[in-house]
Amino acid sequence: MIRSINKQQLVRERLARELLVLHLEGRDHLRPVQHYAESYGVGRGTVQSAFQELKDCGAIVLNACGARGTFLERVEQRKLFDACGYGELICLMPLNINRDYRGLATGIYETISAKDLPIHILFARGSRNRIKMLLRQKCDFVAMSQLACEAAIERRGHTIEAVQALGSYPAELGVITRRGRDYVPGQTKVAFDRYSYDQCALHALLGMRPEERKDCLNVQLADMVRLGMVEAALYDRCAVPEEGELQFHPLEMPEETRAKLHRAVVVIRHGDEPMRDLLKSTLKPEVVTRVQEEVLAGVRLVKY
Repeated sequence: MIRSINKQQLVRERLARELLVLHLEGRDHLRPVQHYAESYGVGRGTVQSAFQELKDCGAIVLNACGARGTFLERVEQRKLFDACGYGELICLMPLNINRDYRGLATGIYETISAKDLPIHILFARGSRNRIKMLLRQKCDFVAMSQLACEAAIERRGHTIEAVQALGSYPAELGVITRRGRDYVPGQTKVAFDRYSYDQCALHALLGMRPEERKDCLNVQLADMVRLGMVEAALYDRCAVPEEGELQFHPLEMPEETRAKLHRAVVVIRHGDEPMRDLLKSTLKPEVVTRVQEEVLAGVRLVKY
């Protein structure tokens, strides 16, 4: 949530965020006060006051060792986290419609929780909606495919950036028609959800013929096809019943595009260095991937 803060509070929060990352990475050697002052664009006195406030609230204990520098002697992690001004970390995920998404959410949740940091996983339909909430500071970071992230930046100019790839993104997009109807690339009109940057990108990259209707939502697409309101639609294979009125048609696409569609990334507001550093110090891709695979194999319970 957007908050009104003064300069002293801003410096204290930035300093607390740097010290938290330092602690999480197992380091304890502080940089000189002058370095923090120049980095934050403030005087030495402002930085020294911020250090004193963190000590006074019991978040840190420092050990000054003369020429060797100053070290973090002890950290009360929850107090230091509270001083960062985050409240609680909020990650916005796609709707948890299948075990793949639930596995990814579990991996993110358990990896951050293992560092004793408070994390909430929330869900919202459509990468466009998730980015909008991120830019409005309603969450701290979001998960989406690499394809969606790049499309959002290239096509919409969104001020976001991917921190790192982690886990797999399970979307297997193809075209659905009524059973027995053919899908002819370039000829069949294909509806898609404009709130999904994955669907926007694929529709453009594969030169699909657009439907006249502009107000298609992903949750409506299957019924719109079934009722004959549209010829065909982009849709996730996992949401199409094996038997029923709909038929799924896999898409031919470049391998690079397919890889980006299936690669999950965590995304932050562009230039949010403290959040980038915090996520890199806590979200280890190999751990998230292992947890996701264990959920898929049924040997780990979903948790978030």
